[in-house]
This record gives sequence, structure tokens and C-alpha cells, in this order.
Amino acid sequence: MKNLITQSLSIVLVWFISLILFTSCQKIEEVDLKPQLFTDTQYLVSAQLIADLSLDGVQSNLSADSLSALASDITGLNLAGIKVYKLVYKTKNTDGTEVLASGAFLFNTTPAAKPLLSYQHGTISKETGAPSFYTTNSLDSFIAGTYLATLGYVVSIPDYLGYGEDATTNHPYEHRATLASASLDMLRAAKEFSNSNAAINLNNQLFLTGYSEGGSATMALHQLIESSASNEFTVTASAPGAGAYDKVAFAKDVTMRNEVMLNIKNYSWVIVTYNKLYANLNRPLSYYFNEPYATNIANQPEGEGITVDIEPNPSKLFTQQFRDGLQNDTDTEFIAALNDNSSYDWKPTAPMTLFHGTTDQFVLFINSQNAFNTMTTNGASSVVLFPITGTGHFDSVPAFVIEVNKFFNQFR
Repeated sequence: MKNLITQSLSIVLVWFISLILFTSCQKIEEVDLKPQLFTDTQYLVSAQLIADLSLDGVQSNLSADSLSALASDITGLNLAGIKVYKLVYKTKNTDGTEVLASGAFLFNTTPAAKPLLSYQHGTISKETGAPSFYTTNSLDSFIAGTYLATLGYVVSIPDYLGYGEDATTNHPYEHRATLASASLDMLRAAKEFSNSNAAINLNNQLFLTGYSEGGSATMALHQLIESSASNEFTVTASAPGAGAYDKVAFAKDVTMRNEVMLNIKNYSWVIVTYNKLYANLNRPLSYYFNEPYATNIANQPEGEGITVDIEPNPSKLFTQQFRDGLQNDTDTEFIAALNDNSSYDWKPTAPMTLFHGTTDQFVLFINSQNAFNTMTTNGASSVVLFPITGTGHFDSVPAFVIEVNKFFNQFR
């Protein structure tokens, strides 16, 4: 079982659904069926029905005050309940080798043709937070996935590498290439499953959205589809939320601060991840972190993120050498890794709205502002920046979910 990390989108959403979490589980009819195996598909390996939620259950689960705006969107509409499957599919690891991954696949049971939507989840705090654990503790999946599927989207939610079917390995946190490829291969598997299921009728639309790490993943997925998979998919519109798109500017901002930063463990997780993934790095952790934090991080049990207590002030946690290397652009190897995992300097074709809370102190607003400025300079004519005024990383989530639905409804 992977270790907990202290800051994550799933933990963020606890306040958002605390009034409904336990009752919602009671509204789900769990099923115990053997997975259907596929041998004539390129990506899809198996599909297992894991939950069946009635419309009454959906409405009950969205009845809390904090979710009343979401509930109002489905009240009085001619909707139906949803079915949830765990899909297992083939994708590539960070080294290019083939691995099995998984995700949740949700759709309502109305016969109308529906758009496909890929939702990329945010940082999760534990293994059972993965979308394919839908019936236990999938907060991201339960709220966003259930809501959007009930409104008529066929929803694909990848677990990412390191979770679900691939849980024996560590999640490559904020690794742009595999966030994008795992999400794209999940979409391919979702399409294959839809083609084999008479109850699912897809139209030709594709929407992309996600929040926090899922915002980064959404941006990377959009770019990958338009650059390398346009013969398979055409993005109708995308809505990345509060992602770390410009990692160089983000890292420079963080490391020059002399104040407590509550998301310091996740920032450090990114450093440790890149240090392992890039062969030209592979440095002692004492290059990045002052003692005793370097030793403590190096000696912590294998698992997700930084689990030991560390100094929350960047000026005290990170070494002067590391900070100077970023600020002066002399640490070219680490800056190259940050650039390789940034996803803002390109020109999207499909409409995109960037959502971000203006007082976000976890994933700084400069990420969305820089993405908007750069894409506009690159000639993109359909990119919009939607500042969620006066809210931070956590309390922007309700407005994000509501506004994404409004944005996508313009194209349906």
C-alpha cells in the first residue's frame, strides 16, 4: 500500500463532499462480475462493471448545500442513472516498455449519442483514491465523473501510471509525457469498449478537463492529440484547471520565497521524481535539500510523495546551490527537465479555457497567466483565461466544475 501524502486534490475535496461521502456509498449498487476479456483490441484488455448508480442516488448524493449548484443542473432533466466500469488497458511506462494501466469509465443509460470526455484527476493521497476504486474513496471520480456522466458525457478517467492496475510502481508525479500518454491510451481503450457495447452510442465530440495535476495532464493530453493523434481524435474543447504548466517560472517563484508554503511536500515530490527519471540528473538529494531533510527523504519508505516531515519554508528547505542554479539559469540540466515537463508554449487549435483561482497558493496563478500569454503570442485565437476571482486552490473547485459544464455546453 502506498504511503499518504499530505497535500492532494482528493484531500481538498473532503470538505466539498464531507456531508455526502458515507451516504453516497450506500446509494451505489456494487456488482461482483468477472471482467470481460478482450483479445481483438489494440489497447483494451478487460472491462469490469464495478458500480451501478440510480438517478435517485445521483440526486441524493448532490443534495448537500455545498453541491446544490451541481444538483440544480440535473433537477428536472430527463436523465438516467449511470454505470461505472473499470477498464484495463495497455500503455507505455516512462522507459517506453508496455505496461497495463487502468481507469474508470462512466456513462448514463440513455440511448442518445453522447460526447466522449476525458477527465484527468488531481493529485491523490492514497491508492484507493484512484478512479478505478470508484466505490470506495474516489472523491475526484465520484464528484466530477458522476456529475458529468449524468449530464450525458461518456467519461474516461485514467488512474495514471503508479495507481490501479499499475500500483506496484511509483507514480511519476507531474511527468508530462506519461500523464498524456496514459490518458490518451485510456481514451483509445474507452473508444474500443464503446464500440463493443451496444448500450453506448458515441458522437464525434471529445472534451478534455481536469484539475491540479489533472490540469497539467489535460494540457499535455490536448497537445499530444493535436500533434500526434489527430487522425484518431479531434478535440472539441478543453478546460484545464489550476495546472502547473510553466514549471520553470513556477520553480523560480517558489525557490526564491522566504515564507511557509503549504504545498512544499508536493513541490519536493516533483524534484525527487525528475531526479530519478532523468539520467543526467540522478544527484544526491543533498544537492537539492538541506540536512536533515535530504537524508530523511532518502531514507523514507518507498511510496507516494514525500511522507516525512520537512521544512515548509523554501529558503530553509532547499540548498543555496540549488536555488541559485535556478535563479541564475546555471543549473541547465534541471531547468531542461522542468522545460521538458512544461506544457504551455504551443498553439492549440481547439477552443480552450484556462480556469484558475487568483489567490491560489498551491499551484500559483502565474501558470495559467503565462500559458495564456504565451499561447496568445503564438497565434492561438481561441484560448481564454478564466480567473476565479478571490479563491484559492481548494475553494475554486466548485466554481471550476460548474463553469466547465457551462463552457462545454456551448459546443454540444
